[in-house]
Amino acid sequence: MRIRVEIKGSNELKNALKKIPKNATRRSLGKAAKAGAEPILKSARQKAPVDTGRLRDSLRSTFAYQSSRAVRVQVASSLKPEGGSRHSYDYYQEFGTSFHPAQPFMRPAVDEQHKNAVEETRVTMEVAVLEEVKKLGH
Repeated sequence: MRIRVEIKGSNELKNALKKIPKNATRRSLGKAAKAGAEPILKSARQKAPVDTGRLRDSLRSTFAYQSSRAVRVQVASSLKPEGGSRHSYDYYQEFGTSFHPAQPFMRPAVDEQHKNAVEETRVTMEVAVLEEVKKLGH
């Protein structure tokens, strides 16, 4: 499940992006993507089934890919498969098994928060780029 955000900014933002170096663009994209993941991460933590709290506490947003033109942040559990299993505990909670019904938490979080994630990404990108331009003295 992915949310793709393409920022089509104001002329001010477009002009600002042209003024900053690639490493500054990369920093801005990273800040925006992490900020956009936050509403989904927070919602997933609230929705995760809790027995010991291990699943909820394992949820993280991490960079899956980053360049000066694109960034991908994933919201996922840091739990690893155990006992020769193909999947980790979070997978079985989300999708269920033949013995245990599904207790979805990630998909509902994405469905509920995707608009907030897009808006948070947009706002943070605008602020981050303008901060980078100010650092350069433009």
